[in-house]
Amino acid sequence: MKLRRSLQCAAIALGCLVAPQIPGYAQAITIFDAPGSTGTFPLSINPAGEITGYYRDLQGYPHGFVRDASGTITSFDVPGSIGTAAISINPAGEITGVYYTSAPYPLDRAPHGFVRDASGTFSTFDVPGAPETYPTSINPAGEITGWYLTSGTAHQGFVRHARGTITSFDVPGAYSTVPASINPAGEITGVYWVAKDGGSFRQGFVRDARGTITSFNVLGASTTPTSINSAGEITGFYGGFSSGQGFVRDARGTITSFDPPGSREANPLSIKPAGEITGYYLDSAYGRHGFVRDARGTITSFDLPGVALPTSINDAGAITGYYFGSDAIHGFVRDAPADTIPPGTTPTTSPGPNANGWNNTNVTVTLNATDNPGGSGVKQIQFSLSGAQSGGGVVNANTASVVISGEGTTTLTYSAQDNAGNAEPQKTLIIQIDKTPPGAGAVASPKPNGNSWNNTNVTVTFSGTDAVSGIDFCTGAITLLGEGAGQSASGTCTDKAGNTSAPAAATINIDRTPPVISGMPAAGCSLWPPNHKLVQVAVVSAADPLSGVAPGSFEVMGTSNEPDADRAPQVVITRSNAGDFVVQLEAGGGTGRVYTLTATASDLAGNTVSTTAICTVAHDQRK
Repeated sequence: MKLRRSLQCAAIALGCLVAPQIPGYAQAITIFDAPGSTGTFPLSINPAGEITGYYRDLQGYPHGFVRDASGTITSFDVPGSIGTAAISINPAGEITGVYYTSAPYPLDRAPHGFVRDASGTFSTFDVPGAPETYPTSINPAGEITGWYLTSGTAHQGFVRHARGTITSFDVPGAYSTVPASINPAGEITGVYWVAKDGGSFRQGFVRDARGTITSFNVLGASTTPTSINSAGEITGFYGGFSSGQGFVRDARGTITSFDPPGSREANPLSIKPAGEITGYYLDSAYGRHGFVRDARGTITSFDLPGVALPTSINDAGAITGYYFGSDAIHGFVRDAPADTIPPGTTPTTSPGPNANGWNNTNVTVTLNATDNPGGSGVKQIQFSLSGAQSGGGVVNANTASVVISGEGTTTLTYSAQDNAGNAEPQKTLIIQIDKTPPGAGAVASPKPNGNSWNNTNVTVTFSGTDAVSGIDFCTGAITLLGEGAGQSASGTCTDKAGNTSAPAAATINIDRTPPVISGMPAAGCSLWPPNHKLVQVAVVSAADPLSGVAPGSFEVMGTSNEPDADRAPQVVITRSNAGDFVVQLEAGGGTGRVYTLTATASDLAGNTVSTTAICTVAHDQRK
């Protein structure tokens, strides 16, 4: 029974001690009671300000209630039950808790689980085979965690999924596991007991949505986590039940301990998404006071006209709980601090743009919104897209991810709003995406002739086109100096987004050497005797090993300085089948004949050669 009493105090904060009140509070506090109650116990408040809990009637039996933000209280019981205790409410207004079907005193006899939707419809459940099922927390997805009795005083944890399936779990090595809280990501925190030195030892645990459990304690002391927020931050207390200290453990596992000034015991019970914590503490005279600790660590205490026991804090910083008055136990809600400062949003792009401000892949923009310290907390982020990509949405969280895939320029407009209704001025972020490589071309200068040949150095330049981001740079000019056929100059162009074109190439033929003419008469060519007969003096050929002799360009011509007296041909030049020219000259003459032979040829590159030979016929002195 001692263990069960500890569980009840830790799991639903029923209030195990009574102490005098010390006055003083800053925010407005509203006191309320469920109609017909002898004691009202609010246990949970959601972002909309709806409060749930239970109250006791004249016979001491519990009944559930929900109080809306306007103050209207609706009581309820699970059909067929003799008592109902609501424990946790999520943003959708879904409530979980326990109900009882048998007497005597209901809180000591066989609790069963239930979930009540916002319209008032009930669903009941039990962990299969368990004599007792005790839900402690429900998250926005409708997932419920809690504990169930296995045998004697042994407890195990469970998570009930939104569709109703139940998964049980135990911390390895524990003889009792009691989950206390589940966050939107499905992470669960709570306490478990292990045997140690002939007694028991409390340790904290966190279980992720995949079922991996990590245990922890603070400074080797008994540790009791009570609440986990959407950021994975956990609060609770460590040490003894009458001498505990508060702690907060961040998502990385770093633990910070704290105590309200002047306290001998601190009992943090609830942590909101922005990191504010509420609970109660005992002063040196065992007086009990409520407190709220902001994300920076500043602690503010508050009191009511009686002994206060805060149980829950919502996203806006409103706190509910109950206090022990002189006549009865009453519920209260402490208004959220006035918040007139809008949140701020910081965008992060992945991957980030290059130096030109462009990306060539899809871009994920993560929007992280934070509210001012002590503010009401971020409620939502709203965004819209225009330009290359359109769309938008509202994310009810302090982070949002937007994937931008459209090519071109997209404008992302975004703004965050806090739970007090403050909205930051709209901000914009320009995202430029170009996934398409540019086109590239190569141009040779000077251009080749009609035969596709050049006879000088050739410079190849590269240029490109890109319809989205534009060309950033291309390969520099390449100058080809050497002779050769089929030479290649290749280059690419890159756009401002970093996309590179396929290679562009130019094929270059360069021949700077003119053809070679051979077979011309050698120097000192002379015909004798001058008998007027034709004498073959040369077989002239032209060759070009690179571009080749241009068709029709090879010619051999001959002239004489004396007239052809007998009209017989003095110079006979004929073309052989091999393309050579055979040159015959008449060995005759008057006073001394001189033949001039000229051969010319051009190659396909436009190089030209011309050569001349002289043949003489000496004067015949015998006549």
